[in-house]
Amino acid sequence: MSQPNPPTSGVTPGAGAGPRRRMTPGQRRAHLVEVASLVFARKGYRDTSMGDIALEAGVNRSIVYDRFPTKRALFLNVLQEQHIAALMAMGVAASARTGMEDRLRAVVDGYLEFAERNQAGRRLLFDFSAEDDPEIKVARWGISESRTRVLVLLLGAELRALGLDPASPDAALHVEILLSGLDGLAQWRDHNAGVPRGELVEIAMRVFWTGLGREVSPEEV
Repeated sequence: MSQPNPPTSGVTPGAGAGPRRRMTPGQRRAHLVEVASLVFARKGYRDTSMGDIALEAGVNRSIVYDRFPTKRALFLNVLQEQHIAALMAMGVAASARTGMEDRLRAVVDGYLEFAERNQAGRRLLFDFSAEDDPEIKVARWGISESRTRVLVLLLGAELRALGLDPASPDAALHVEILLSGLDGLAQWRDHNAGVPRGELVEIAMRVFWTGLGREVSPEEV
């Protein structure tokens, strides 16, 4: 006698104790993306299965597949959302500042804050040595270019003060160096959690602002 199919709209048996509140489709999707971020960051893309994510989220695998037809599709959604979160963290505060030094400080502090509260997101955006999926590599390159373009626009005044055209490859290179330095600082802080973020921001500013500001006149600041 055939067995009935397992339910496809509830929590996996044994995944958690007690009743769970019913989520809207949007809340369910956001929950799956959040859980997937943590699992992908912990295990890596290659070694993570959709079953791993379903188990961690406390749902049947069919729930995950209903919203994301493949592991690649889910991972690309995760990357895009973390990319947006990182840009928002750097850009929102900086866009409200008027002084050049204050804008750069906001970018530095914003990224370190993002990395502090979202270690999984930071790792997913910058640590990807174990991936071998061509489509994901293309998507990563697009995200990297987008991140650079946004930061070039945000720091356009600083780059012009250096005599750089924000549309030039040299301007993009300066921003890439800034981003690489910020991520290196965030990785260092992962192993030195006792150092206050504000102290790291000031240390970073002594490096970045000295470099960016050496040719800036007092009237431009």
